[in-house]
Amino acid sequence: MNIYFKGYWNKQPCSESKLHKMIADTDNHQEAIMLTQSWIEEEKHNILSPILCVTNDNKEGNKVANEAA
Repeated sequence: MNIYFKGYWNKQPCSESKLHKMIADTDNHQEAIMLTQSWIEEEKHNILSPILCVTNDNKEGNKVANEAA
């Protein structure tokens, strides 16, 4: 699942905010959102929007790792 949100890193100015994409290794929308929120808290990321979009681009069952784009 691909999860999109707007934010910036803790030590950056707010003007450095941009759209981020996180890839979660699950097919469950709620679980993907929970993984993203957990990652945001752990990495001290400042989120400026709610989760904007959750898409399932992993239709062929490929395994993908959690990572920030």
